[in-house]
Order: sequence, then structure tokens, then C-alpha cells
Amino acid sequence: MPLESKNIFSKKESQSRLDFWPPDVQLIGKDILRVHATIWPAILTYLNVEWPKQIFVHGHILSGGRKMSKTIGNVIGIDEMLNKFGTEATRYLLMSAGTFGEDIDVTMERMIEKYNADLANGLGNLTSRILKLSSISLPTGQAGNFPAYRTGRQFLTRLPDGQVSNQNPIFNEQFSKKVNKLELDKALGYIWKIIRDEDKFIDKNEPWKLMKTDKKKFEEVMKKLLLDLANIANLLVPFMPETSEKIKKALKERKIKPLFQRIK
Repeated sequence: MPLESKNIFSKKESQSRLDFWPPDVQLIGKDILRVHATIWPAILTYLNVEWPKQIFVHGHILSGGRKMSKTIGNVIGIDEMLNKFGTEATRYLLMSAGTFGEDIDVTMERMIEKYNADLANGLGNLTSRILKLSSISLPTGQAGNFPAYRTGRQFLTRLPDGQVSNQNPIFNEQFSKKVNKLELDKALGYIWKIIRDEDKFIDKNEPWKLMKTDKKKFEEVMKKLLLDLANIANLLVPFMPETSEKIKKALKERKIKPLFQRIK
């Protein structure tokens, strides 16, 4: 039975609300699984509406190994996290806190530590290092001619068959599989391994020295760094779209602004 025949919505409203339906994934908490796996499909069948293609059940967020409780005093509110870390960092901290879909255990102290390690000192510091090296060594506008920036202009998109692609020749199929299987913590781990590898590559090659001693080698090193930073920006799109856009803009303009300030 169509929705409009039940006078829930007008015909126009019904169509606009169903344009996004059925979802590829319906995300629900494990405490409401029975309702969404039995009653909800029955209602949809009665209304002649397709079922979600997949129901993904996520766990609870614990604090200090215990359920959050005002009595215990271990509640961490989402507003508190947003005010402390910002939207993008909060999203990263929650998705990387443990196996996506299972219970995760967080404390404010551990999240601050992870924020500083992974975002301020990790992604933020790497971006600043690469942009600073390129800005002090290349004439204005030259950075935009590197393959890194041209590749960095490609955007991560979802194809009709559900496969993730950013039309990037160095895009790794492993990342695509992790995202499509909703192994989001592993997908983020894949990105942060690239970040750690880039830091090691900089320390090993010391481009600040190559700038003075081996111009050709320096340009090769910088091409790789800029290319990989652009690829990191592409991979971040489904998780941290605003941060991704900031990196892409910085690659184009070579303006160095901290992505994440250290916090206490």
C-alpha cells in the first residue's frame, strides 16, 4: 500500500522522501535489532516499500569499561566532544576507537591523547612539513604543476555498483574493500599507515638537505610527497570531508595553516 494512500505524506512529499530509499546500509544500535529486523521489514512490506539492502548493527560506547551513567559520573556527551575536538576529529575518534560495529571503550583522557598523536602530530604535522618544504623551495605556482596536485584534484566517488574509486592510478583496492565491507576502523588504519610511512620517508631522505645538495633528487622526493599527500586527502573524503578539502586547497595555494591544534 503506497504511503500517500495512508495520508502520511502528500504524493510529492512521499516521492521526495523515497528518492533516497532503499539505503545501501541502515545503521542501528544493537539494543533495537529485534524491532528493525522483524517489525520494521513487516511495516515496509505492508506499505509496499523496499527493504534496506543491508542492516548493520553497531555496539555501545562504553566509558572506562562501563556503561555511561550519570550516577557513576562517567558520561561523555556528544556536545562535550564536539566542543573539545570539533566535528571531524570527533568522527575520527569514534570510528577509530575500536572494531567498527562492536562495543568501544573511550575516556576523555585517551581521546585527547589519540587526538594529539594521530591528528595534531600525525596528519596535521605531515601536511605542514610537506607544504612548508614545497613553499620555501619552489617558485610561486610551480607546486601546482607537480603530478601530486593534478592527481589530488580527483575526488573519491561511489560508483553504481557500490565500489569506491577516486580515479587515481595509485588508489589501493584494499582500501575500497575495507570501506565497502564497513571495516571503517581498518580503512582509517590504512590511511594512517600511509601517514606514518610518509613521516619515515621524510626523515630518511632529509629533503631540506637535498634542496641544497641534490636538486634533482629533491624534486623526485617532493613529487612523491605531494602525490601521496593528495592521495591521503582523497582517501579521507568519506571520513573527514572538510579536512580533505582543506588539504586540497592548501596543495593548490600552498598556504600553511594548522589542521589540528594540540589540546590539553
